[in-house]
Amino acid sequence: GADLALCHMETPLGPGAPSGFPIFNTPPALAYAVKWAGWDACTTASNHSVDQGRAGVRSTLLALERAGLRHTGTARSRREAGRILLVDVKGLRVAILAATYGTNGLPLPDPWSVKLIRPTQIIRNARRARRLGAELVIVNLHWGVEYVHRPTADQIRVAVQLRRSGVIDLIVGQHAHVVQPIRRLWGKFVVYGEGLAYGRGQPEIALALPAGLVAVMTWAVTLIEAKDPLSLRQSLQRFGHGYWRDGATLVPLWLV
Repeated sequence: GADLALCHMETPLGPGAPSGFPIFNTPPALAYAVKWAGWDACTTASNHSVDQGRAGVRSTLLALERAGLRHTGTARSRREAGRILLVDVKGLRVAILAATYGTNGLPLPDPWSVKLIRPTQIIRNARRARRLGAELVIVNLHWGVEYVHRPTADQIRVAVQLRRSGVIDLIVGQHAHVVQPIRRLWGKFVVYGEGLAYGRGQPEIALALPAGLVAVMTWAVTLIEAKDPLSLRQSLQRFGHGYWRDGATLVPLWLV
């Protein structure tokens, strides 16, 4: 299996009857199934994050925690929202950030409930993650247009802005429910849209195939010898903390 497997939890996990579009509610037991399937952490910032209000944000994070899954993207408090998710992967310190384009017009229960796509803030958090020791920074974005394979101009603009900062190593997107392209920007990957891993789109959209992918990538650490902190910083600026070895291996998914 993968050394680090990241999932995206689009819908709230909460008590009561399950419900679908436009206001979702998913059984909390799904979190245990996600953990059983091998995922290590989940991003939770999506356009449905606040479908069940403040209670839904809380119950989602509680369900993930009870299942043993780390999480980022939504928060129960200002303090929690300010934390950077850092995961140790075989000695490699990985930071995971997440944000969404919006919440379908639903107001945020609290200003800190859901991370929104604000490139300058994402870059600021990525730099803070580097100061905290992150050697690999991954950003998950809930963006784009549903059932459209081509990335929007806004997706491309945000991706360019984030990658140009030099502090983000990988951008992975969801929301379109169909597979979108994978591109390299300045040597690092942008996975615009992975499609679906579990779930179904609206049945009336006949041309949008219910498919997705899992992007499997290998990160190689850059080994640098430095005599002092200044030369180390200069070397990291020149060579970076690492690089993506080979290409991305894509595991196609077909939902039935």
